Amino acid sequence: MMHHDTTTRDTADLLRGLLALCRPQNVLLSVPVVMLGGLCEDPAALAHPTGRVTLLIAAAVTALALAAGNVLNDLADQTEDRINRPGRPLPSGKVRPAEARLLALGLQAGSLILAGLLSMRLVSPWPTVIAAVCLLLLWLYAWRGKQWPFVGNLLVALLSAAAVLYGALALGPPGGPGWPARSLMGFALVVSWIREVLKDAEDREGDQRAGRRSLPMLVSGSVLRRLLLAVACLVPLTGLLLGLLSHQWGLTWALCLLPAPLGLWAIWNWQPDSPRSAGGAQRLWKVVMLVGLLIYSVWIWQTSARTDRPEAHAARSTQMESLP
Repeated sequence: MMHHDTTTRDTADLLRGLLALCRPQNVLLSVPVVMLGGLCEDPAALAHPTGRVTLLIAAAVTALALAAGNVLNDLADQTEDRINRPGRPLPSGKVRPAEARLLALGLQAGSLILAGLLSMRLVSPWPTVIAAVCLLLLWLYAWRGKQWPFVGNLLVALLSAAAVLYGALALGPPGGPGWPARSLMGFALVVSWIREVLKDAEDREGDQRAGRRSLPMLVSGSVLRRLLLAVACLVPLTGLLLGLLSHQWGLTWALCLLPAPLGLWAIWNWQPDSPRSAGGAQRLWKVVMLVGLLIYSVWIWQTSARTDRPEAHAARSTQMESLP
């Protein structure tokens, strides 16, 4: 009986470790990002079965790909995590590297299979092509991109914006995403880049010991703060873009005045020599992301209440019915 209890406990620890490798909180955050990207193209999509299923598949593709990227990130960061995050599953020994590699392969396979299903539903190769390219970029970032200051941060930010693009392409016209989705892509790009730089500042000690270069190591704290403040000022511009195109200026001012000051305050009060301060600042920028997503959600809800797009749903239904 004792042996059975130990085996059960060890299995449970392994499963918890595998789940922790996926970073479920970040994965769950990607789901509304994808769905909002799609709803920017078709605000009434959730009212129709076809739109709901298409969005759920697109969100699942992105979630599995992001989970795979998180596992790859931990595999590549084992040396640094022994210093920065010794409690993570790999440095703590809760999960073996071989088990983590199998998990990453399984998640990538699942993402590609669902992307293929989405391509069949939409009669388009682009969902599969984009998913495959993003998975390749995740590999590139985990094993090489972190060695490239600024470029690696930009790569992660582009992948965050790609989540919006994926949802927009799933429900949008063949010509590409409209301006509301592009505004959301810009917002995700800016916020994600700032968070990645602050994460590098938080991990600076471990990165230095591992011989890895990052932007906070190459420039002084004062210069980096000015750069982050300048980039953060782009957040209100995404709100102005949304207002110019949607004529909903109340939400535009909300996007300019709610998340942006919080993010600017976080950067202004960040202490460059303090990993703890950098960690607090990047967590505040996660709040900035959540507030921004909430504002875009309200915009979509108001747009959906004003107008439905039956012709879009009719065309989509006809497309689905034509499949064998």
